Amino acid sequence: SVLAQVYLPTLALGSFLSADGASWLTLQRAMLSWIAEKVSDTAKYILGIHEVELTPDQDSVTEPGSLSIISGSLDEIEPKVSTEKLLQEIENSLRWPVDAMTEHVMKSCDVEEKGPDEFIVKVIIDGQKLDSWGRGRGDGCDRVKTWKKVVIDRKEKRITTWDYVPEASFGEWIDLATDKEVTAMFNLAMLSEPSRFECWLMKGSERIANAEFANFMYSWTDPIIKGIKAEMSAKVKVVSGPSPSDASKTSAISDPMDEFIDYDTYFEAMCSKTKQFFQNIPDTVIEDVSENEYVANTTMKDKDEKETIHPKRIKFSQETGEMQIVFESADGKSKTHIHRVLHQSPLRLEAWNVSEAGERKVPVSLVKQIAIEVNETIG
Repeated sequence: SVLAQVYLPTLALGSFLSADGASWLTLQRAMLSWIAEKVSDTAKYILGIHEVELTPDQDSVTEPGSLSIISGSLDEIEPKVSTEKLLQEIENSLRWPVDAMTEHVMKSCDVEEKGPDEFIVKVIIDGQKLDSWGRGRGDGCDRVKTWKKVVIDRKEKRITTWDYVPEASFGEWIDLATDKEVTAMFNLAMLSEPSRFECWLMKGSERIANAEFANFMYSWTDPIIKGIKAEMSAKVKVVSGPSPSDASKTSAISDPMDEFIDYDTYFEAMCSKTKQFFQNIPDTVIEDVSENEYVANTTMKDKDEKETIHPKRIKFSQETGEMQIVFESADGKSKTHIHRVLHQSPLRLEAWNVSEAGERKVPVSLVKQIAIEVNETIG
């Protein structure tokens, strides 16, 4: 299943540079299913059901005589998604083009404001971390995953981006990356009557609006629209704020959930879904250490086809409400930590990540992820 292909930063790095970027795209799409943590979402993906359909090679509305990908009606989405809201969330995603996998190896994400409706975003991946996973160049060289200029025409509801590195194939090594040449130009325009959008990609003089590009676009449009729907229909909100345990630290914190679910039911569901996720990862064996601990050992091949074991150690306690997932390298060193704490009075979920350097991290994507987890668990 798609659910079984996902998430781990080790797998993400194991697939980047693997061919033409197709494996990275598969992982990005699969990650959406894990964030949602629902088998039904995976089934939707397998059946080709998306948040809004994208039809390739259609006559352009804004540029007659050319072809575009045109979406289905936004008016038919429940709850209804406005073009204004979608445009804003697209802008947000362009300002922070970092998924949960990339965060584990990201060195920086910088946005340079060039004007009220223009900015340049650049995402750099830590070369030493790539080397530690067996996917670097071997010399600690960083990689520029994203480097693009973005211009927004709010009156016409259009967004245009110019890419300086090939994002679909995980960018370029930093010593080779340059903004002297545009590798691709992306165009998106909102349409009315009905509310929808069209988009296309330019590579040199070639206009691309085919089925392959439409399929690639789903990895972007599906999570954006899903996030909007989740936000609009959420019973419980999640924000970044002071930790209930230590106000000097920041966490992703949910609103109280007591009226929707009880402590034991939520904690058991959280543990069950987590273990199911690891059980479904290909080439992974679960080793039970105790009633409250297990290790998920994933066998992977490095760039030289040598097999290595990458453990994920999961510990949990229903008494304290804590769950900790530790990603370890093949040599057993701890890399990153994922923390969840379910508080009882009131019933709230707290979450944060800890980087390899020991830094506490609460990125925007984690807040959104927890919001989806919480609301889908309480039903």
